[in-house]
Amino acid sequence: MNERVLAFQDGGFGILTPGNGNAREPRVLVLLNAGFMPRSGAFRLHVELARSLALRGITTVRCEMPGVGDSHGQLHWPAWPRQVLDQVCADTGCASVAVGGICSAADDAWRLAQVDERVDGLLLVDAFATGGFWLHWGRLGLLRRRSWRRRWKALGQVFKRSAPSEPTDDDLRAWPRPEQARSGMQALQRRGARMLFVYTGGSASYFLHPRQFQRTWGCDADGTQVRFQHWRDCDHLMFRPQDRLRLADTVGEWMGGHQAQAA
Repeated sequence: MNERVLAFQDGGFGILTPGNGNAREPRVLVLLNAGFMPRSGAFRLHVELARSLALRGITTVRCEMPGVGDSHGQLHWPAWPRQVLDQVCADTGCASVAVGGICSAADDAWRLAQVDERVDGLLLVDAFATGGFWLHWGRLGLLRRRSWRRRWKALGQVFKRSAPSEPTDDDLRAWPRPEQARSGMQALQRRGARMLFVYTGGSASYFLHPRQFQRTWGCDADGTQVRFQHWRDCDHLMFRPQDRLRLADTVGEWMGGHQAQAA
């Protein structure tokens, strides 16, 4: 497979995997990394995904955000991501890109889409979600599937007086306020952006029921440009081979429709 290094202006770089050997596509998928994961993704997930998509004719660039994974330096937002898009578009000839990833990479992709109109596709795995009634309903469902012993233990944890609670997902990630999320969704749909949301079992601390999706994103969540899936049996890093194949098939189908729209 004819992969090559794509150099960025600040000295960073990404790995370009051309679709069927041809890097000049109407739209490219840029995979961002998250947390301690390097550009190769968790257990080389991004590598597998990029090479699988290449067989479908889809070009990808997997890159490393400054200060994330193995990369040095501080994140300069939004100048650095825009520089990456400048280089990707110049090198591949595409006029627009799809951007995304898992966890905080999904958060970064969402933020980038709000400030750069070249982003007209978003791959959002375990992205932002609000709680409320359906989250509590989902927790009750989990509780009902446990043994009586584990139920009493869980209830004891709820009522036990303890030290201040641990940081929540909202504390650890750059999430928008609920009203910002809904207005951002509306703005993206007005300009024709397409979005693929996948929530896995790894988001169980804040997403447990499919109806949370509309509660989070509002009535626009039912738009034709939005695709939503809830894989509660899949872990956050998609360690199992069948989960990785499922992701590749889902993203491949979604990007295929995305490419046809661009063409």
